[in-house]
Amino acid sequence: MSKVRIEELNLSDETIEKINRIQAEVFITKRKDKLRALLGGPMCSICSGIPTKRIYYKLDGLTRIEAYCDKHFEFFEKTRDTSMNDIIEGYGCIKANSNV
Repeated sequence: MSKVRIEELNLSDETIEKINRIQAEVFITKRKDKLRALLGGPMCSICSGIPTKRIYYKLDGLTRIEAYCDKHFEFFEKTRDTSMNDIIEGYGCIKANSNV
């Protein structure tokens, strides 16, 4: 089995409408739980927008799940085979202190 699996979400208009309603009406402390329950996973890992793709990473018997909107999935595709140091350097990021 591949270590990375990409799933297309294909959300219905009704689901997108429900997400928008939750984001507008639900108090922020309960919003994340309601959105996870509706989607069966997280919002976009970068901007917290409506996800279009879900990524599953198999790591030593565990699965890490990330989700991305179309815009940030492009970033994932460009950087998926790139080391973190190359990403940090290429995008002008500052690497966090490892003992924080």
